Amino acid sequence: MHGARLSFRGSIPATRRAAAWRSSACWACVFAFAAVSAGCAGPGRDEPAAAPMPLVKHFASTPPAWANAEALSVVVLLYDPAGPTLASGTVVAPDLILTAEHVAVGLATDSTGWSSLEVEGLTTRVRVEKHGDMDAAHGDWALLRLASPRFARFAPIHAPALDPSWSPKPGTELALAGFALGFYAKPAIDVLAPTPAVTVHACEAPADDAVVVPSNDRVGKHAGPDARDAGGAPEILEALRSRSEECWYATGDRLDLGGMSGGAAWIRSPETGQPELVGVFSSLVHTRVVELETTKFLGLTIATRERMTPGLVYSIHRVPPELPAILQAARAR
Repeated sequence: MHGARLSFRGSIPATRRAAAWRSSACWACVFAFAAVSAGCAGPGRDEPAAAPMPLVKHFASTPPAWANAEALSVVVLLYDPAGPTLASGTVVAPDLILTAEHVAVGLATDSTGWSSLEVEGLTTRVRVEKHGDMDAAHGDWALLRLASPRFARFAPIHAPALDPSWSPKPGTELALAGFALGFYAKPAIDVLAPTPAVTVHACEAPADDAVVVPSNDRVGKHAGPDARDAGGAPEILEALRSRSEECWYATGDRLDLGGMSGGAAWIRSPETGQPELVGVFSSLVHTRVVELETTKFLGLTIATRERMTPGLVYSIHRVPPELPAILQAARAR
């Protein structure tokens, strides 16, 4: 395979202070003074919601030690010049690539249902073989079939992940691998370089007011404000129904993973110590952590307000439980 570089651009105790303050007028002065001193307008006034903080735009690949380059080499770059759109996928059979459904639905097709897509820098005819429903629980997956077999190595599947009742426990170390633009200081990617990856940890579902941000990138002059723009507001796709059964969540550094959509989520096999595929990277999820602040004066609570702190988690959709049957049918072709 030849190398290619893709360019795109509490109250007051009465016994303590009753003698000091006798009149209601004095009380009124105290509250007015304290409210001004605290810089607030009074009880119950909330701050505006915190805007999402900028993401780290250029960062090093920091995968776990067990996520070796050879194992991650089955994660491939997908580039659609017509978009232009950058995404990632994982080879699961000689002619099948697992990616995100929201990536696959954006591909332009001809009258026969085939698309032209650059896979690892080579123009390749592909079509959507099977796909989930991105609006359903763990449904953001799709299988792209290549016109002819091309790959000799494919990702091992973590068998427990095929069980719909299984999920990684909070704190479990995972690796996200794919071709996020943030891995590169320049708008160019060398497909012969090792596949980059980052370490994340499985976490609980975020609050209900989290919002999903697209993690596949429209690149080039048509790109609008998105998670890659430090000063731009993220594009909100939908209000997130954040229940743990919708998808899995992971937390880590605030990284710009635009372009990693469809990339691989790996876990370390307890038997072999090697990476095994558990899911598809779907999106960035901007969150808000609500903290209650109390302002007191002379031990008296005079104001409370909510402070919104921005956060970020990543969403992962499990490998489809029907994948083994699909692969078996593919081998029979």
